[in-house]
Amino acid sequence: MKTRYHIIKSYSELEKLVEACLKTGYASVDFETNAEPIYNDTFKPTILSVTFQPGSGISIPLQHFECSESHINKTWLEWLTYFGRNVIENPNVVKIAWNWKFDNQIFQRYNIYSRGTVIDGMLAKYLLNEERPNGLKDMVRRFLPEFSDYEKYDSFDSIPWSKKPLKKLCEYGCMDTDFTFRLSIFFESFLIKKGFYNLYRNLIMPASKVLQSAEKNGLPFDVELNVKLREKYNNLINEYNTKLRSIRTVQKYQNYIIKKRKEDYIETLESEIEELREEGKDRQVKTREQKLSRIIAGEYTTKAELKLIEEVNFSSQKQMVDLLYNSNHGFKFPVIAYTVDKHKKPTNNPSTAEDTLIKLKEHDKSGFIDTLLDLRGVQTINSTFIVGLGDLVQSDGGVHPTFLIHGCVSCNTKLIGKENDIRIEDICPKEVGVLNVEDKDIWVLSHEGTWEQVTHTINKGKQPLYKITTKDGDILRCTKEHKLLTPKGWKRVSYIFKHNLNVVMYDTSKLDITKPIVGKKYDEIIFRDIPGWDGYIASSEGKIYSVKIPGGGGMLDYNHPHELVPREWKPGRLRVYLRNNSKKKYSFSVSHLVWMAFNNKLHIPEKMVIDHINCNTLDNRPENLQCITYSENIKRAYTCTRTAFTSNGINGTNKFNTLTISKVLEDYQNGHTQAEICERYNISQKQVSGIVNGQRRKDIYLTKLVSMEYEGEKTIYDLSVNDKHSYITRSNFINSNTVSGRLSSRNPNGQNIPKTMVNPDVKLQFIPPKNQLFLSYDYSQAELRILAHLANESTMLEWFRTGKDIHLASACKKYHENYDEIIKIYQDEQHPEYKLWKKRRKQAKTINFGIVYEQSAAKLAESLSTPEEPVSKEEGQQFLDDYFKTFPKVKKFMEKQHKFMEKHGYCVSLFGRRRRCPKVYSENYGEYLEALRQCVDDKTEALTIDGWKKYNEINVGTLILTKNPITGILEWQPIEKVNIYPDYDGDLYSIEGKTFSALTNGKHRWLCNHNTKPNSKVEFVTTEELYNSKVVMPIHRTGEYLGNKNKILSDDMVFILGIILTDGHIRYYQDKSKPRYGKPWYVVITQSKEKNIPIIQNVVDKIGYNYNYKVSGKKHVWKFNKDFADYLHNIIPNKELNMGLLNSLTKKQIKLLLDGMILGDGCKKGTRIITSSIEQANLIQILIVMAGYYSNILIKDNRGVHFSNKVKSGKIVTKNVSYLVTIGKNKHFHHISTRGTNHIKKISNQNKLIWCPTVNNGTWVCRRNGKTYITGNSTNMPCQSAASDMALFASVIVYGKVKKGELPPMKEVNTVHDSVYQFILPKYITPDTIYNIWDICRNPSTKEYFGFSIDDVDMSMDFTIGRNMAEELPYIPGYDYNKLLREDFDIDEYYREYNKYRDIPISDYPKKFKKYFKESWRKR
Repeated sequence: MKTRYHIIKSYSELEKLVEACLKTGYASVDFETNAEPIYNDTFKPTILSVTFQPGSGISIPLQHFECSESHINKTWLEWLTYFGRNVIENPNVVKIAWNWKFDNQIFQRYNIYSRGTVIDGMLAKYLLNEERPNGLKDMVRRFLPEFSDYEKYDSFDSIPWSKKPLKKLCEYGCMDTDFTFRLSIFFESFLIKKGFYNLYRNLIMPASKVLQSAEKNGLPFDVELNVKLREKYNNLINEYNTKLRSIRTVQKYQNYIIKKRKEDYIETLESEIEELREEGKDRQVKTREQKLSRIIAGEYTTKAELKLIEEVNFSSQKQMVDLLYNSNHGFKFPVIAYTVDKHKKPTNNPSTAEDTLIKLKEHDKSGFIDTLLDLRGVQTINSTFIVGLGDLVQSDGGVHPTFLIHGCVSCNTKLIGKENDIRIEDICPKEVGVLNVEDKDIWVLSHEGTWEQVTHTINKGKQPLYKITTKDGDILRCTKEHKLLTPKGWKRVSYIFKHNLNVVMYDTSKLDITKPIVGKKYDEIIFRDIPGWDGYIASSEGKIYSVKIPGGGGMLDYNHPHELVPREWKPGRLRVYLRNNSKKKYSFSVSHLVWMAFNNKLHIPEKMVIDHINCNTLDNRPENLQCITYSENIKRAYTCTRTAFTSNGINGTNKFNTLTISKVLEDYQNGHTQAEICERYNISQKQVSGIVNGQRRKDIYLTKLVSMEYEGEKTIYDLSVNDKHSYITRSNFINSNTVSGRLSSRNPNGQNIPKTMVNPDVKLQFIPPKNQLFLSYDYSQAELRILAHLANESTMLEWFRTGKDIHLASACKKYHENYDEIIKIYQDEQHPEYKLWKKRRKQAKTINFGIVYEQSAAKLAESLSTPEEPVSKEEGQQFLDDYFKTFPKVKKFMEKQHKFMEKHGYCVSLFGRRRRCPKVYSENYGEYLEALRQCVDDKTEALTIDGWKKYNEINVGTLILTKNPITGILEWQPIEKVNIYPDYDGDLYSIEGKTFSALTNGKHRWLCNHNTKPNSKVEFVTTEELYNSKVVMPIHRTGEYLGNKNKILSDDMVFILGIILTDGHIRYYQDKSKPRYGKPWYVVITQSKEKNIPIIQNVVDKIGYNYNYKVSGKKHVWKFNKDFADYLHNIIPNKELNMGLLNSLTKKQIKLLLDGMILGDGCKKGTRIITSSIEQANLIQILIVMAGYYSNILIKDNRGVHFSNKVKSGKIVTKNVSYLVTIGKNKHFHHISTRGTNHIKKISNQNKLIWCPTVNNGTWVCRRNGKTYITGNSTNMPCQSAASDMALFASVIVYGKVKKGELPPMKEVNTVHDSVYQFILPKYITPDTIYNIWDICRNPSTKEYFGFSIDDVDMSMDFTIGRNMAEELPYIPGYDYNKLLREDFDIDEYYREYNKYRDIPISDYPKKFKKYFKESWRKR
């Protein structure tokens, strides 16, 4: 049902709303604001929408610009407070919201504090399915599809938030709360049904409250320090640059490139002077000679001349490659690594990445690489954590990070929309694919300064992402294939960076100069027939099209109009050529034809002309054309045209396009005079001056790319824009998602803040409020402790119980050393074996956490390797083997988890979270699958939209044919990832039969029926399970293909095509002297089987083409002329089947085409088709699969290879091979034969390449050795992590005890992974406070709430104190922390004191410091 909405207009209506909420017991609420940050002074809530029952919504106007300050004798705040006190603070009313943290912070800003039950629909959805999207709009599209895109009704989304009209805003807000109400109640019932409600109520919602408090508290920011740090880092950058330039080799290289630039420039000038002198252009010769004299004299004035003496750019990859490797004047280091492309294959470009430079250090005696790495590090810290953090400070002087419990991605790449900025992710499909948005009315700014409609949005899946930065500091994240506009046209980012090209930029801050014109909406293009000229139409865009079918005998195709390219017969005047039935060409002005078509006139009236209203003769839209007399036209020319053109604008557009502007700017930069530019582009001196001085088109400027950094694989988006095919962005940071159950945050991303030991300056900027300190506690080895508990690994549990260093103990176990002796060595930095055991402990730590996160031997070897001591894959495997010998129960536990994962598609954490693969509760069963592992061998091919392809011929985004496990429908889906494992070492399983061939690993999945009974359930089964099964579980190998929805060809034509492809002939002209040489001549169909004659005759009569029919003996012959031959040549060139034809057919036509081919050339009762071309055999096989059958190409046995020999004069002159393509109708393959033979064989110890594509359905159509079938993907168990949930739950308990007064006042302000930061007064930092927090965190009350407890091992944590986030002083029990706030605080004295108490465990505090435990903190 549609949402009914109402706007509160009086206080009495507000009272009625409160009564309604109290009566139903529900209030779904949602604020709309002016889009400013909550803690900025400029923040304003504009309305509050409320729903108390499904299907309706009420809006309370607040600080909306249409509302007066007085809400009828009361202020907006009094209205909000009345509602808040009676509804939000009423424990008997259930509050509902989508992202309650946001709305509740607004309530609290105005001193309204929620009580009672809250349902956050977003968090409920996340707990049911952690995969994004989690947004309300996405859930409405999925569960309430009739209201999809409600935010775009009446172009609402195109209006800025600060300007949205009250009526529209309220209608939108009420739909928000109504849909939130419906979805949240539904999700809550689902949580109860699936057993997640306990987790939702006792962890997720309380944690949301704690994190909301942390967001509200924020982190005070030291702005003065930030200013000093900006200066410091700028000086450091300059210092490192100076140091690099002082290196002799760099100086030598710099002198060389400057000299080379000068020589090239002088040579160019001399060449130009010579050419100009020959042409007699003395003035230009003189200008060049003056330039030449200045350069020789060492004078540089223009930008192009100053560029000649530019110093080395250490951020330029091109220059660094040249300096490090290529130039004889550089370092000439050996090339030890190359960059990789998006398929992770090496390129020919030497790498300058950090890991490569570290390896090169042994060849560098000058210190260049160390200094270069220092420079890069300082630049990163400066841009991200000094300048970047400073820009996030709000009006209260702090930064307020947004904590994300769910795993969403914030893609802030912004487009310049018609009325406001648009996040590209908001308008793109959430899954890989293309979304038609022609009806969404989305308009973006093009490079020509016009608004153009977005017709399609594209999600390209995960691809390699690069961060490119310009010299002006502008940042864009994109693929290296992404194209940007340069003065040389559209070029790839990688090409621009490599060749150091100028990039054309559009200054979006100047958009208020001129409002660009709006292009024609995509679906508003109107076509009209041109009177008197059948087969030609004009469009409302002012373009002329032909709808004639070439060789079609006068047939017209209005579905595929072909645009006629106009010719400019004189400046600004366009003509096209039309043909009538006599085939004679006639030229017409485009403006005349458009006017005739839209005014239904056969010709232009006498003594009249067609005039362009806006004086732009290239704008031939009907509304811009008028029919006037010659005299009127002359008058308009004098009064309008000159003004229009000299003002450099034609109805809001620019006379010069952006590309021309950029070329002018580049030429001027390169030293060309304005006079030369005038001559080159045939424009006036005034126009050139206006461009180069920024007076005309000042939004356009040129810049350079200074860096291009790889950032990993991220989701990539793109657009299809009408007409101009371009869009302008405002670049912003992109945040990645979290799905492991850990917290993430943004603005800033706390998880990425460098540790103090890496760079203390960053955390120094975060300071506590006056007279308070930071108290932080960090969980230590939480994942390992939980692993020890789950595996019941006695050795590990004993180490934890006795307080041993788990990593050092692991190292001692490996090397058979006594722990008590080694710990003494490790604690003594002066001991000769200290470094050895430090290294061994580090290795053990890497292995311990590598096990937790299931690193492979190769990955573990990579983690353990150092430039000095690389670790091989074999050594990595040995480390793993040794580890599992030490902890055998860990291995058993992991194997058990793997089996559970393979069976159920998810694993369960201690708290009940399920990590799915990826969508257990999706309607689409195939969304079960995630974390794919390579599974089939390199002989297995995938069926793509372009035909059969091998693993090295497909990419991310390639469409392959898949089967929906629920519906059984074959669907084209894009590949999300191509997984290639080149050196798989393990067991493989071979499945071979007469019609089946597969080679997979044991974990590979098959889509099977549970048994051979009809309608048995469909399930995924691994190869290993099939191998061990004694019951036949039929493997799926066919599916139903729906084909194209739109019929392009007639059914009869498709059937005839099938006959012609196998038993017809298209003859081409062979006489080279004829004009039609090489073009189709005639078509012949020959048939000798009597039963087929009437069938063919019936269809031939229906297709509408003339033919001659004759009978010669048993042969019946139908011969068609060149018109039909031309027509067929366009559909099946050279009489060959093609993917374009197959993809255009409907479901019925696919079978008709196959039936036609069988009738023409099928044998053995229509079960085989023979062809002499392997390419055609491949395509015929694809047709058979689309028709719902399986197929084999027999080429390796006597049944499949046929030899036909022509004999002339007793000698064999040809030997042709034919391929036999079978048509199989059995939908399943039985891996156990009727005689009980298992077709699956285990092949041990294989070492070869295996691969698998990631697709949404979890299945894909493939073939091996010419045999087709449907296969699935295999799974890999994701690491389960209860550690973060443990920390989160402990925070909830601490928060509650602080609120109840059981703990002293403290405010949680940040959570980074397993670390918690609190603000606290020094007097409360006492042994009992630390002990009580430790006692809560070491083993939270999980039994009471979640039904489990960890009694065999305690969680451990490290407590630190600091005057800023960077200062991490270890806690000293009984210390007077007021000393930290004094100016005379002595850090050395502090550590001397710490050494006295360092060995006292927290568990002993009640015994050692009894006075603190005798009375509560309140009494003290």
